[in-house]
Amino acid sequence: MAKGNLVIVTGIGHAATKWLTTVLHCPQWGVAFHHEPLMGIVPQARGRWERARRLEMNEDAECPSDYYSFIEDNLRSHRIVGDVMSWLPLATMTVLRKWFDVRRTIFIVRHGIPQLHSIATKSLMNQHSASSFLYNEYLRCYWEMIGAPGKDWEKWTRWEMMCLWWSTNAFMPDMAARYGPVEIHRMEDLTRDVEYLTMFCRVFNIHTQIPELKELQGKDVNRKVSGNRTPKFLWSKWTREQQDAFRRICGPGMERLDYDIP
Repeated sequence: MAKGNLVIVTGIGHAATKWLTTVLHCPQWGVAFHHEPLMGIVPQARGRWERARRLEMNEDAECPSDYYSFIEDNLRSHRIVGDVMSWLPLATMTVLRKWFDVRRTIFIVRHGIPQLHSIATKSLMNQHSASSFLYNEYLRCYWEMIGAPGKDWEKWTRWEMMCLWWSTNAFMPDMAARYGPVEIHRMEDLTRDVEYLTMFCRVFNIHTQIPELKELQGKDVNRKVSGNRTPKFLWSKWTREQQDAFRRICGPGMERLDYDIP
């Protein structure tokens, strides 16, 4: 098991994590954060995502040797090392803690409506059918973990499955916390509240000054959705069936994370 001050940043994606990586990657402070480093190591770009997810589902899986060496090398040369989004929430309670001494796990959450809109239109979710590995095997794992609620999985629509994916924001941190310390941070607090972002950085002994952090908060990094991204506007574009499914499946998590539904 690799020793050192390793931080894992996870979530369901499309929550400004690439932007956060640019904020936290500060070698001058002895801190190195990398966005999806596993994806740059696993061969065959087309299969990278699925291979990483299959590793998460296999509690007896061995860590890819090149990835293990990458993390070890970084831990030797930096005070703190962060892997941002190589691993989705399932890995935080399966394989990761068998391979590494994970000191902190950080979940980045985002308001469900813009996040789900971005995932549904700009991610791999938009490219696969409900019978694919992504939905029928990987997302099904999360459904089974919480007791297989509602109707039989085969009767869930693809949109309902995506809503379940967002709802993991609310229940997976608690499950992961059984294995080690977990923090939850809202994307909106990090990107809009400079005092909040300052405090967040100080935990890593990153002393970027407020004017520079304000400038960073104003930068778009890897933005996928253009135009109006407000929850109210995006909500108005959804069908009644989509709205009803979101309220039913995501409503409790939205309330818990202090997000409003229009």
